[in-house]
This record gives sequence, C-alpha cells and structure tokens, in this order.
Amino acid sequence: MSQGAAGGVTYHADPHHTEPHRTNRLRGARGAHVDDPDGHHVELLPRPHTRPA
Repeated sequence: MSQGAAGGVTYHADPHHTEPHRTNRLRGARGAHVDDPDGHHVELLPRPHTRPA
C-alpha cells in the first residue's frame, strides 16, 4: 500500500472512507479501499479474509 501512497493514490481501511492511509486487517486480511478514476469503489485484497474455525 505504501507504493499507492507514493503514487498519489488515496486509500482507506474501510468502504466508508473514514480511515485514510490505513489498511484493513480484519480477520487476517490485508487490504484497502480506493476509488478508480471513474469514481467506482474498488477493494484491493492481496491477502484474502480467513474464515473462523
């Protein structure tokens, strides 16, 4: 995610964009929410969520 910040991309930990420049770490995931140039919401998850046992 640091590469995105260096490239001027604003990312958030949550879909409501209340936690800027933070990543989502819920349930073992590592991801971020961004808006594409057309304004569409995109969630990036390089590590998927894990299901509780």
